Amino acid sequence: MNPTISIILPAYNAEKYLAPAIESILQQSFKDFEFIILNDGSTDNTEKIILSYTDSRIKYIKNEKNLKLIKTLNKGIELAKGKYIARMDADDIALPTMLEECYTFFETHPEYSIVAPSVYNMDNDGRTYRKGNNRYSSEVLPYILLLENIVTHPGIMLKADILKKYQYEDTGLVTHFEDHDCWNRILADGHKIYVLPRPLLLYRINNEGINLTHSDERSKLFRKRQVEWIKRQININFNVTLIDNLNKKPSWKNIFLLDKELNLILPLMLSHKVYKEFIKWKSIYLYRHITNSLYKPIFIVYCLTHSKLSLLSIVNKLIRNIKKERTDKIFNA
Repeated sequence: MNPTISIILPAYNAEKYLAPAIESILQQSFKDFEFIILNDGSTDNTEKIILSYTDSRIKYIKNEKNLKLIKTLNKGIELAKGKYIARMDADDIALPTMLEECYTFFETHPEYSIVAPSVYNMDNDGRTYRKGNNRYSSEVLPYILLLENIVTHPGIMLKADILKKYQYEDTGLVTHFEDHDCWNRILADGHKIYVLPRPLLLYRINNEGINLTHSDERSKLFRKRQVEWIKRQININFNVTLIDNLNKKPSWKNIFLLDKELNLILPLMLSHKVYKEFIKWKSIYLYRHITNSLYKPIFIVYCLTHSKLSLLSIVNKLIRNIKKERTDKIFNA
């Protein structure tokens, strides 16, 4: 009999954090799964750590050479036998009910194709925690994902037939943002995504991780693909260079131009609630793209003079950035 869930964990030279990641899956409250661990040609103790576990649910796959992440992920997808496929990274920690809560949501809401947990961010030492990205509704999330990825890759679960159909594009054009591209391609065809309200994953903000070490390398390819996403899904010729202009040179003019461009999306909101959600997200998005702290007060003034922005969202974000939750608060919740 096939397992209900297939978990895919790719690992390349992952000895530093791999054991806690594996154990967090083996200790899940939901038991009916296969755990596909793919060693992508590691040269450290990754294999030794994987082979130290004797749990029969582990399916160990060894790439004889380093195939890189996308090919390894697609290999895992092809091997998966579960009704649902979940992702796990080799440096994160799944909280005990992550699989159970994602599975329960799917079984009670069959109209959704993707479900993701909220997360706690964790530093390299695994000692400091704070809640990750703001959570948004399923109605507004497809629009937000056109501009930025606020859904973490590890912990996400999809219907297996959907992920097997779309897979991760392996053309070299979406390297280091393959997950973001995959979600947008799926959503463009009318599928639905939901983010659970409760944090169920400790997501490591790793200084050596792909998202940080390859951010410059992926920027041009990302902007090009972003234009395609927006044009395909909402048929707007969005000027994505305005995002980089604000990053490079914060000014009233550049804030205004990007804000005006983002407002092109507002008429697509189907309800006042979703409209307000997008304004909340847009306010925080603009604030975060002002990289020079000296210009942040300018944006506060800008918010006060423009009705399609939310100053309260900025204030709440500042408060959230100050608050940090300790490990014991998470595990004793």
